[in-house]
Amino acid sequence: MICAEAISSPNMIRFMPEKGKGLPLHAPAAGRAVLAFLSDEFLTTYIAQNGLRAVTPYTITEPEALRTILAGIRKKGFAISFQQMYLGARGVAVPLFDHEGTVIGSLGISGPDPRFSEHHALELVQVLQEHVGRLSATMGGAGSRQRTDSNSVRRIFR
Repeated sequence: MICAEAISSPNMIRFMPEKGKGLPLHAPAAGRAVLAFLSDEFLTTYIAQNGLRAVTPYTITEPEALRTILAGIRKKGFAISFQQMYLGARGVAVPLFDHEGTVIGSLGISGPDPRFSEHHALELVQVLQEHVGRLSATMGGAGSRQRTDSNSVRRIFR
């Protein structure tokens, strides 16, 4: 995945992914929010070609553990991660779907722990969903339909 835009925090101690930098799909919340809504075939190919490289000592590297996490993301409609990509960093992200209901990206927020606690990250899910709903509507989508392969998944964006 590529970080298309990054907005810096005014705080001196901050976490910000580098704009334009490629990141693995399996570690950060923003990547997982996309990976969860891609096909099982894509995931199998991704793992075969890239592996599940440990970026930190906490990165999930077992395929079945990742599959379980991705199933939870599909069920909840958002991804949250802690120290999977960067030590001391937490991220939360929601998937972005096009007018056909195909995942095309994600919108996320990340920051350093403990200032960006899990509680704080969870409080931001609804805000992210609202913004993604507006982005989807701008692209001609309803903001409420998601498609994974031939299966339709329904998610209501407020």
